[in-house]
Amino acid sequence: MVRHPAKPEPESLRARGFAVGATLRHGAVYKARVIEVERDGKRFIAKDLGAMHPLFRALFGRRVLRHEANLLEHLAQSGVVPRLVERIGDDTIVLELVEGGPLRKKNKLRPRSRIETVLKSLADAVDALHRHGVSHLDLRNRRNILVTGDDRVVLIDFESGRRLDRGVFSRMLRSLLVEVDRQSVLEWRHRLAPTGLSKDDLDARRRYRAWKRLWFVKKIGKRVRRVFGIGRKPRLQAPSAT
Repeated sequence: MVRHPAKPEPESLRARGFAVGATLRHGAVYKARVIEVERDGKRFIAKDLGAMHPLFRALFGRRVLRHEANLLEHLAQSGVVPRLVERIGDDTIVLELVEGGPLRKKNKLRPRSRIETVLKSLADAVDALHRHGVSHLDLRNRRNILVTGDDRVVLIDFESGRRLDRGVFSRMLRSLLVEVDRQSVLEWRHRLAPTGLSKDDLDARRRYRAWKRLWFVKKIGKRVRRVFGIGRKPRLQAPSAT
């Protein structure tokens, strides 16, 4: 990750004895700030809502941060996510620092054996998530897939994640939510080692992409018809009184 000079320390972190180091992601109106912190000689990662607009923080920022913390607690024994170290109020969580970087392009993962190791680790990590009843839903973003020095994959940023055993929506669409993650794994294999894809993998990828295109076309077509009134039934006028 790119490190930037840190902004002034959030009071909540300083009160718990943390010293703020580099900023890994600047906060924004609707985004949490990600910073490196240290306490007792150990380094951690903190996600803080201090830079978020107060309205967005109240409407969804704290809810999303709490949701991510709950998922990380639930996945603590999975071995494929950072450990949640501490919650500080409603605006900050502190996580284990994973030494690694985001999944790289093919030419950064030479030799071929290393590519296969990383892809297998990614598939195993996604399977572990599903065994623990969680779907990530944003694994096409390479920044959410950390690769350690020994080519082990750790998954981060569960803001979009869903519990597969909670809520009517998740239970009804469990197979679809699982398929979204699996298709992300296939997409990474297609980018990094396409010769390793079997015929069944290619067929599954083709069906999923066709379904996405159909869904997109239907959604756009519905909006176009609504804007231009295409296919709208004409209103019947009441007969005028004579």
